[in-house]
Amino acid sequence: MRPITPAVLLLAALCLFTPAAEAQSDDNELTRLRRVVAEQREELAQKDQRIRDLEARVEALRAELAEARRAAPRDDDAPDTAETGAASRGPSDSPAGLLAALRDRYRIDLADIDADAELDDRARAARDARIRRWCLQMNRDLRSQISWSVRFGPVSEAGRGVHQAPMTVINPEDGRAIGEPVTIDIPRRFLTRLRDRTDRYDHWKLEGVLRPEPRLNAERVTTGVFSTTPLVGPFVDFDFSIEWSSLAGVAEPDPAWGETPTREGETPRRR
Repeated sequence: MRPITPAVLLLAALCLFTPAAEAQSDDNELTRLRRVVAEQREELAQKDQRIRDLEARVEALRAELAEARRAAPRDDDAPDTAETGAASRGPSDSPAGLLAALRDRYRIDLADIDADAELDDRARAARDARIRRWCLQMNRDLRSQISWSVRFGPVSEAGRGVHQAPMTVINPEDGRAIGEPVTIDIPRRFLTRLRDRTDRYDHWKLEGVLRPEPRLNAERVTTGVFSTTPLVGPFVDFDFSIEWSSLAGVAEPDPAWGETPTREGETPRRR
């Protein structure tokens, strides 16, 4: 019989050790994978709960909005203020009505945006992209034909051939102002008519297309003390434009209107 050498013993030991080591390695990897799966399941459960919380918040906001609309005063018992009159009307009845409609949609569609959240660059870019898409959607959803009764202030030149005038939308039923005056650009083809005949008419009938143009302002969270541009919601400024199709003077006010109140102040220029 050939004697057993140390080399033979070492080889036998390696043969016995290798399967055990491989089994231990497999057990460690399986344990790691189970831990990863458990962590991912926990993270997914947290995200599912976050989604459910947000959905519940949206539903609550919708219920509050519906209740507020039901509780809004009707025309026959509404308070005698221009702001209330604008809020109770539709988005196509005045710039103030459009702003109110945009704010309603913001509270529903972007309810989960946290203005105070600390975001990294990637999360901030995603938020801003979402707001831009929302602004474009509002331009499509709330674009409308308008037929407004309006009063104009004096026409002035703003430079580079652009002329402007303060405009106040009035309620055709009683002649009262709807919201604050806004300063708008006067299309060239209507300029002579409006500038030369302002004193001939009590008010004008303006028809055209109202285009909401809310826009992202990633640095603006609140209105601010000196800001004159209305804020739709955090990070969204209000703006709009009007594509004029016709302008006709109305010589006499409705006798039922009585004395029509005037309002001070203007919001920024609108195109």
